Amino acid sequence: MWVADRNADFDLLVVAYEDIPQDVASCGNQYVLIPGGKVAGWYKLFVNHPDILKQYRYVALLDDDIECDALSLNTSFDLGKKFNLMVWQPSLSAESYFSYAITVSNPCFVIRYVNFVEMMCPFFNTFFLREIVPLFSAGCESGVDRLWSVCCPNLRRSCAIIDAISVHHRRPVGENRAAQGFVGAYATYEDFLSEFHKVTGVEQRQPMTFSGITKGHRLLSGRFFVCLLSLAPLLSFHRLNGPRPIRKFASLTKANCRNQPLQQMDIKELVPSVKRLSKRLIGATI
Repeated sequence: MWVADRNADFDLLVVAYEDIPQDVASCGNQYVLIPGGKVAGWYKLFVNHPDILKQYRYVALLDDDIECDALSLNTSFDLGKKFNLMVWQPSLSAESYFSYAITVSNPCFVIRYVNFVEMMCPFFNTFFLREIVPLFSAGCESGVDRLWSVCCPNLRRSCAIIDAISVHHRRPVGENRAAQGFVGAYATYEDFLSEFHKVTGVEQRQPMTFSGITKGHRLLSGRFFVCLLSLAPLLSFHRLNGPRPIRKFASLTKANCRNQPLQQMDIKELVPSVKRLSKRLIGATI
């Protein structure tokens, strides 16, 4: 679907963790088999194929359950370039399965500057992606999307969600929890996050919106209006997924009302702590 209409302004590399049918593999310009986890696979991909980060200025790492067309992907790349972003993602449609309310499409904005971009469909400026590849070396299959935003060079303007484009996330959230380390002492995501923040030292615990560009091309940054407009997606919901969405949006609104610390962290300092966390998760799984 991503390349079916032949209007793609991008190359597609299919990276699989298991053998896939030839007709699927042939959808891309290239096909690579890298068994194992997703994040560990990212690291192996960029280490074994370093030319990717030299040849391209922008790279998107999309899960296979993201439903969209070439035009949506083209526009996502274009808007990332236009707004000089380091890491960003298209928003999720109201019909999507989602974990965080902040990722759901907000009809009031073209783009929202945030402190969180989820790992299911991130887009990167390769200048920044080259810097954070060492974070993938630990193979920690959860939480890495809470790290790249604190490593951005401009915390308030480098990380964003594109509301002008929305994609459909088709697969229910949490189907591979055990493989991601959510067992034993870290059986719940909340338990994992508690340990994650303790080990890494990351203080930005809640996804929040700093500001946004409205459809009227105005930069909106006032806390009151950002909080108020964060509830707008509730008006377009037609399916519930997991806990009631109103709870998730209430949590998002609460986070937007707070002045959370802006925390710039060094990638070299984060890598050892992420590796320690990864070892703990492996131990819990065993």
